[in-house]
Amino acid sequence: MRQGTPDFSPANLLIKTGQVARLLCVSSPTVRVLVTGQRLAVASRTPGGHALYRLQDVLALQNQLGASEPGDS
Repeated sequence: MRQGTPDFSPANLLIKTGQVARLLCVSSPTVRVLVTGQRLAVASRTPGGHALYRLQDVLALQNQLGASEPGDS
């Protein structure tokens, strides 16, 4: 990859708490509980202090939790 070219692989994509909540089919407070319980790591923070998570970590946790698609029973 050329220098200066962004790497958009899942290992490097960062997503917000609300996006994590939607992917895992949980609430935003539940995402924070997952962080507190060390099930999910905060990868970075915005200048305003908001947590950012690696998409790859969220997808791995989704597989562990067996999260279903919205509407599945």
